[in-house]
Amino acid sequence: MSAAVHAREVLRFDHAAADGSGDAAATLARRYTEAARSLDAR
Repeated sequence: MSAAVHAREVLRFDHAAADGSGDAAATLARRYTEAARSLDAR
């Protein structure tokens, strides 16, 4: 995963944790999985 993608995911995780939208750890895991799939598809 590129540094830019990683930084974007960390920021999204921080936002999810701050707004209390569900389980932040599960959200982060799902987003990393989605990002990895999109990179694999390229």
